[in-house]
Amino acid sequence: MTEAAEPDWARIRAEYEAGEVPIDELVATHAIKRNQLNYHRRKENWTLRNPVTGKRGLLKRMLSLIERQIARMEQKMNEEPMNATEMRMLESMTKAIDRIGAMEVAEKKARSGRVRMDPELEAIRERLVQRIQELDVEQ
Repeated sequence: MTEAAEPDWARIRAEYEAGEVPIDELVATHAIKRNQLNYHRRKENWTLRNPVTGKRGLLKRMLSLIERQIARMEQKMNEEPMNATEMRMLESMTKAIDRIGAMEVAEKKARSGRVRMDPELEAIRERLVQRIQELDVEQ
């Protein structure tokens, strides 16, 4: 019985870090398993291919994850109905995206200056400011 040759991990690492070859293709080309690749990547501290940068990167990854999860669920639904765990997971991911979106809106408002209030509240605020100024003048 002959043993398979040991994979060339230096070459695999170089190809992985270059990011030009999809991971599935890299694994197939070198006749290794994905968990072997991940083991060496973690053990040897390889540079990540797509590091998450900021909220935009995180939001993009989450949307991609949700799209894949929905596709899996759609395939599975043809066989059996969605279970409660899958529904909660989808709900949690959707809420997280909503929160990230709300954080972006709040951040944009903070950068652009004053946050727009409800017109009725804005009118009350203006009257209060005017009244305070009048009181200052009277004293």
